[in-house]
Amino acid sequence: MSPLYDGNWTTYTWIVVVAVLVCFGFAWAIGANDVANAFGTSVGAKTLSLLQACIIAGIFEFVGAITLGMSVASAVAASIAHPEVFFQFPELYMYGMMCALAAAGIWVTVATYFEMAVSTTHSSIGAIMGFALVWQGSEAIVWSQATDSFPFRAGFVPIVISWFSSPIISGILASGNFLLNRSLILRRDNAVRLAFVALPLLVMFTVFINVFFILQKGAGKQLQWSPGHCAWVAAVVGGGSGIFTAVAIVPLLMLRHKSVMLTHALPQHGMSKVAGQVASVMQSNKGMRRHLKDELAELGSDARHAAHSGARGLLDGLASILHWGPRGDSAAIAAGAA
Repeated sequence: MSPLYDGNWTTYTWIVVVAVLVCFGFAWAIGANDVANAFGTSVGAKTLSLLQACIIAGIFEFVGAITLGMSVASAVAASIAHPEVFFQFPELYMYGMMCALAAAGIWVTVATYFEMAVSTTHSSIGAIMGFALVWQGSEAIVWSQATDSFPFRAGFVPIVISWFSSPIISGILASGNFLLNRSLILRRDNAVRLAFVALPLLVMFTVFINVFFILQKGAGKQLQWSPGHCAWVAAVVGGGSGIFTAVAIVPLLMLRHKSVMLTHALPQHGMSKVAGQVASVMQSNKGMRRHLKDELAELGSDARHAAHSGARGLLDGLASILHWGPRGDSAAIAAGAA
């Protein structure tokens, strides 16, 4: 017989079971909201399809939760409400955490339905504060206390400070990154080639940052590595990722770029003929300049012809109205004006 029906169903086991079910619901709400925030720009820019974004998010959101989520979960569990306050009533602490999960999950779901970008972490923090305040007022809240690790403070006040400092810091970093890329890549004549050159470097730096924090924060208690050791391992992994990108990914992207330029970026009529002409003209900058010069000369000739025809038509019309000459004879207008 199952242990649940063999007299082992304790008074509080139901809280664990219900909390697990609530966690699944909360995880669904997190996926609906946070994944949209992370991949909304990629899907909106047509870089990824919705199906591709869901597959990538399903893999890497899970990996991120496993590798780095524990530090955040520990901070939320122990840095908001004093566990000592519930020392004599551990079942009440369990029940409060279950209610906090349910409340945060409901709020995130409702906010997602109304297309509001909310933070699941902040929702959880507010829910935990809510049941702690109901139980024992402000004494149950960890407002601010010193810690041994960065940022050397824990509690609700440092979290509130981060609500304001995080957007400012991330905005400064994003602005600097964009200005650097715009100056060195986007506004250059050979921007596409420079983008292919810079991509492995960007991948290397991004992987280095992620691996470093995984080793330092996510697995720090298990590995007990120094920051220097973590940095060396992260540098090796990042360098390998950059080399792999340069050898395997960049050539594929270059082929994809050439295919797009020869198909989607050109008119549908006479595609092969125009594509051949463009390919031959773009062999050198000299050929491109000569081609543009011929096109502009032809356009100027057409414009002069159109202006001359329009002027003659206008004079013929005035002649017919003023009866200065036979219809269509613009020479009579010139004689009359003289």
